[in-house]
Amino acid sequence: MESRQTKSERMRASRRVSHALGALAVLIGLAASGASASAATVVVGNCMGASGLPTITAGVSVANPGDTVEVCPGTYVEQVPIIENITLTGIPGKANPVLTYPATPECFFQPDMTSIEYCPEIYVYSTASPTIERITLDGSNFPIKCSGPLPDHYPTGVLFQDSGGTVRDSQIVNQASCNFGEDGAGVVAFPTVEGDNSLTITGNTITNYGTFAISITGIIYPSATVIDESGTISNNTITNDDLSQEVILTSYTTNLRISGNTINGGGVGTGLNDSDDTDLTISLNTINNVCGDSIYLQFLDHATVNFNTLNDPPDCPDSAGVLADCMDLSSIAFNTITGPPGPPEPASAGIILYSCGGEGPHQKGSSDNTIVLNSIQNFCAGVLTGSPADTDNNIIFNAFANISPGLDVMPGDSCPAPGI
Repeated sequence: MESRQTKSERMRASRRVSHALGALAVLIGLAASGASASAATVVVGNCMGASGLPTITAGVSVANPGDTVEVCPGTYVEQVPIIENITLTGIPGKANPVLTYPATPECFFQPDMTSIEYCPEIYVYSTASPTIERITLDGSNFPIKCSGPLPDHYPTGVLFQDSGGTVRDSQIVNQASCNFGEDGAGVVAFPTVEGDNSLTITGNTITNYGTFAISITGIIYPSATVIDESGTISNNTITNDDLSQEVILTSYTTNLRISGNTINGGGVGTGLNDSDDTDLTISLNTINNVCGDSIYLQFLDHATVNFNTLNDPPDCPDSAGVLADCMDLSSIAFNTITGPPGPPEPASAGIILYSCGGEGPHQKGSSDNTIVLNSIQNFCAGVLTGSPADTDNNIIFNAFANISPGLDVMPGDSCPAPGI
């Protein structure tokens, strides 16, 4: 009898547990369905079987954090502000929507840069961190030309101010106010208040910009406060017919990764220009036809420059594959650095460790760096070690070809004429 009561009690207890678990499962299911329902999709344009909102700005303005704004193909004449963590996207499988400028665009100063106003097609601010993808940002109808008085007005694809986010799989084209010669940018990011911002710029095509394709800084002007501006610039294809300044320009960033990009220049400038960054990694990039320094590094510690392919064009004297100006405790390794075929260009070098006069904390110039296993060919000098030469860099196991006789590794900041 006692055993039957115990068994019965156990059965009733088991049923109570089963009922409780079932109720819990229902609650979890309701919670999950409520969570997914809270992330809505807002449609802009007419391609989804019903009329959507007429403008991208209208779609963004009604979207809540976590929502997706899907934009139908077409041309949208507007500038779009974003202040929420949303996804703004073209529709997979359809043509990208194209954003162009209105007749009187809004423009914004970067503090302490009153000679320049950025005029963005997409303006991200107020600590937002959106995702922008499958959009074409076309600046060809930018109405303010560069012949006017200061400030210069820069047509800009995306401007991030005090914010982070992602730009991917998009096209940013014709962002220049001077016939593709100068004044304009693809993606720009800068802070005006303290905060931690992270950017991902990946898989984009950026062509025919004015001043730089991508510019990221982590310093607040005029106070010179440095914030934690970090992120990834990867797998972008960047092309310009008349490169006037830097392709990718970064400063005062932390843990920035620049990798897998293809850069095709066409004039005097710098492929990657990085200064005052901490723990910077530049790897697996291909930089072609930049008549200047393919990679220019200044005031850096703990930088890694590995596995890049750098191809200099002809008729570019006084150029370098990698120029390190006051760089310490860093690595330049496994890179393939090639000058133009034929006699080496005057004053050119594969790698220059510029001594910079031993300024500030860099009292010895560029020191304690490892330069190893690079392939360097077709330059006046292979590696220049500064003037006066820094002797505590580790320069070993590099391969040299078509370098001026006796100048594989030499002191100085500039190479003499070929053959001397």
